[in-house]
Amino acid sequence: MELSSEKIQRILSKYKFHDVAIEELQKIHRIYPGMKPVTGTYTFSDSTQKDLLKLIGNIPVQYGGRSYNFPVQLWLLDSFPFTPPICLLRPTPNMVIREGKHVDGGGRIHLPSLHNWDYPKSSVVGLLKEMIVKFEEDPPLSSKTTADNKDPHELLAFVSNLQINDGTSVGGSRHDRPNYKVSVIGGGDLGMASVMSIVSKVNYMSGVLF
Repeated sequence: MELSSEKIQRILSKYKFHDVAIEELQKIHRIYPGMKPVTGTYTFSDSTQKDLLKLIGNIPVQYGGRSYNFPVQLWLLDSFPFTPPICLLRPTPNMVIREGKHVDGGGRIHLPSLHNWDYPKSSVVGLLKEMIVKFEEDPPLSSKTTADNKDPHELLAFVSNLQINDGTSVGGSRHDRPNYKVSVIGGGDLGMASVMSIVSKVNYMSGVLF
């Protein structure tokens, strides 16, 4: 593991358990050579910032008979390895985070070993192994899709089955008529067809209810 760069050495010199931290980093490199140390500035929830070392890389995840590389980053606090790292997904532009039991909407990773961290029983090597197991059970990332990638027939079928329920009784007044607001993602002929289909339904329901 490349730890000799001036920037990394400067950050590491501020770590409370400098020698132990280096030993742990070397151990991580032997087992997960793809996890690379870099420096960065982490912003905490109270808006304070600190220059820290972080590990970035991909972990191999098997799912549905296929192998995927999930990009992660582990921020190492200056009390590392006696405190657990802050673990985050770092999705590429074509990936979307799937919030679940072990990952929140912001991409932060929550695992039992993080909550029960107890060095030297706990280690980043063990954490990465647990991460792989949990992500194979419930992958936290998926490919990003757009409306333009959907089957036009499928989207139009959805629109044609759209039901408008405004809670207004048949005898309601025209003055009580709600303002319908519809957002359509996408453009071109498909987008226009979707809009026209929705508008026609709104007009039809308005004629029936009012």
